Amino acid sequence: FFLGGMMLSVYSATMAMLVSNLKELYSEARNTVNTGIFTDKYLQMMNLEKGFESALSLAASAYIVRFAINDAHTCASNVFNIIISAVSLSAFLQRRVILAQAFHQM
Repeated sequence: FFLGGMMLSVYSATMAMLVSNLKELYSEARNTVNTGIFTDKYLQMMNLEKGFESALSLAASAYIVRFAINDAHTCASNVFNIIISAVSLSAFLQRRVILAQAFHQM
């Protein structure tokens, strides 16, 4: 029940963040489609969601892996999931932290 509640709270928090700005999200998504270029506000909303959800999802996946392994196939699948999640989160953090810091110092 702990993990189900944790994943439900992550999902609920993410949806609450997106729904609270639903009209603005729709407007920014429409501008993005019309211009063909992501707007700054749209990217900001998506980055907030991406950084929040991916970090908590990776933590939950790393915790649950010991309960979910039944055979070699599930072990490989769970380890692959964790690796992909870690690479995705590290790429996001590299863009947000390291590159942002480098461009602010110039």
